[in-house]
Order: sequence, then structure tokens, then C-alpha cells
Amino acid sequence: MQIRSVSVASVIASLMISGGIAVAADLPVRMAPAEPAPIFTTVSGYVEAGLGIGWQRNTLTSTYTYGDNGFDSYRESGSDQKWSIEGAGRVNVWMAPNFSVQTDVWGSGDSTKIKNCTGCGSASDTSFNIGTHLSYRDPNAFLVGAYGALGNFNRSSYSSFGLDGARTGTLGLEGQVYFGATTVYGQLGYASTIGASDNSAANAWNARAVLRHYFNPNMRLSGEIGYVHMKSDTSSEDTWRARQVHWGVGLEHKFGASPFSAFLKYEGADTKATATGISCCPSIYTETFKTTSHAVKAGVRIYFGEGTLLANDRTGTTLDIRDPISSVSRGMGRNLNNNLNLVPTVD
Repeated sequence: MQIRSVSVASVIASLMISGGIAVAADLPVRMAPAEPAPIFTTVSGYVEAGLGIGWQRNTLTSTYTYGDNGFDSYRESGSDQKWSIEGAGRVNVWMAPNFSVQTDVWGSGDSTKIKNCTGCGSASDTSFNIGTHLSYRDPNAFLVGAYGALGNFNRSSYSSFGLDGARTGTLGLEGQVYFGATTVYGQLGYASTIGASDNSAANAWNARAVLRHYFNPNMRLSGEIGYVHMKSDTSSEDTWRARQVHWGVGLEHKFGASPFSAFLKYEGADTKATATGISCCPSIYTETFKTTSHAVKAGVRIYFGEGTLLANDRTGTTLDIRDPISSVSRGMGRNLNNNLNLVPTVD
């Protein structure tokens, strides 16, 4: 009896399966849902333009030692006013899941009015750079990567560190960590001149820390602090040592679903350099240059292939590069030069 029941149940199950297959064969075929586009096909980025106004306070202390015949010490001071224009374009491409390549092009031009200097008028700086970032990224947790850049800068007059202009190369490591609506970003880099005026040579290393917080997906407050240490040897046998501490804070707002955003930022820097060389007669001189600078800048960005600012931070063009040699050289005030018509005072 039990064997017969099992046989009947087997027959019923076979009929149900056969019937189901037959009915399914008569139903229209449904397409499987389309897979979402893989992230490595995504291309995104932005272009930006900005204007700024800045001011600088400069101090020069010179000491001349004449062997056993004592020394003279002089001190000069002055100030500069600076206007600047900046532009940049950045593109991020996902090459594979978690692996992206970002390319940057950026440049700036400054016009500096030199005060306390009869007949000096104004002077200008220009710089241009192109760089690339290679990154491994988990948009929910972190980013690690490396970057490299080639740059060029020129000073029209009143050179600093023996550099009227130079071509530079920069390499570095970088990383980000994501904490909800906050991003922590750090960089460590090294730069060297590839070709410079007057056969000068310079090298520098720098470190940066950036903190970004999003009050909402399209409103970002950022703060930054960094340090640069630089050495330069010139054809005139001067040896330069310099350091720069720079800082900044900025606010950016993106206008809803539009591609446009506006930003406002403040940047400051304290640059100090010491030059040592041999003068005539013979004498040894030491000159200490110090510039404290401040600038306020405003501009606009146009995004493409991006969502909100927060989404861009995690999956788009979230990186940038600072050229440390250009930063230090251009950060030195224009009227820190012995040929200016400032009145020295003997200490």
C-alpha cells in the first residue's frame, strides 16, 4: 500500500512538471533586465575659471661679514598688491572597477604692483602644469594612488632663488579616507627642476592635508594646510634654503541639477628663504627673505558627467596637484631685492 502511494505521488509530480513546462513554452519570452553600465565606462570632470586679489608683506635682512673686520647688517621692508587669474580642467576615467585615471591641466597668471619702489611699476608671473593621477578607489571607504606632473613658470623680473623661470617635474603619493559626509585627503610629493634659468637647479618636497565636509550633497566646506622645503643652487654660487607654510579655506555650492557651481576661497602663505654666498673683497653675506601673503579668490566651475559635489568627490574628479617649486618661488615678494629703492636701516 505504501509502495503504491509513492508511485501515485511520483506520477502526479511528473504530470505537474510536464504541464508546467508546456505552459511555460506557450508564454511569451521575457528579456532579462539590462545590466547597469559598468563604472569603468564613466567619464566625468569639470572646467573652472577664477579671479583673485592678494597682498603681501615683505622683509629682507642682509648681513655682510668681512673676515676679522666685523660685519654690517641691513633691513628692508615693503609690500605688494597682486591680481591673479586662474583656470583648470580635470577629467576622470574609470579604466576598470576600482581603478581610475585622472588628468589635470591648470595654469595661472599674476600681476603684481610693487610698492615703495620708485619706477618699478608692476611685474608678472605665469605658470602652467599638466599632471596625471593613478588611483585605486573604493567609493565607500578610501582611495590610494600616485601622481606625476610637468610644469613651467616664469617671473618677468625680480627673480627669487636665482630662478627667473624653470621647467619642473613632480611625483608623489596620495590617499583619501571617507567618513560619511567628510573626506580626509593627504599628499606627499617631491619636485625638481628639469631646466632652469641661469643654469640654476632646485629641488623640493612637500606635504598637504585637506579636510572636506558636505553640509548637503551640493554644499562643500574645505580647509587645507601644507608645508614645502626647498633647496636651490645658482650659477652665481649662492645656496638657497627655503620653507613655506601655506593654508586655505574654501566654500563651493553647486546649483541643483545644473552643471554650474560657484566657489569662494581664501589662501595664505608664509615663505622664508636664506641665501648664503661669497661677495667681493672677500666677504660672506647672508640674506634672509620673508613674505607673508594673503589672497581672496572667486570663480565658477562647469561639471560634466557628474552628479552632486559629494558624488563627484567619491567617484569623480576628486584630486589635484600642487607644484612646490613654483609655489615657493612665486610666493616670494617682488620687492625683496637689493636693487630696489627701499631705504635700509642699520641694525
